[in-house]
Amino acid sequence: LKDPTNLLLFSILLGCLGVDRFVLGQTGLGVLKLLTCGGCYIWWIIDMVNAQDRARQYNYKKLQEVLMMQGITIY
Repeated sequence: LKDPTNLLLFSILLGCLGVDRFVLGQTGLGVLKLLTCGGCYIWWIIDMVNAQDRARQYNYKKLQEVLMMQGITIY
């Protein structure tokens, strides 16, 4: 699981290099963000605002995957 606060710090400090996307396993978006310097800093600012929500969504998705492997369904 990813800590939302750590992802926020990655996004603030290294977000223009796409590090926050690499941490979440979004390699393609991380490379794109790296090559465009955070989408001319616009994408970087948007990601800083949404960083904690993206971490929570990532954690929920991983929890669903683990539970489905165990045969448990959540909605």
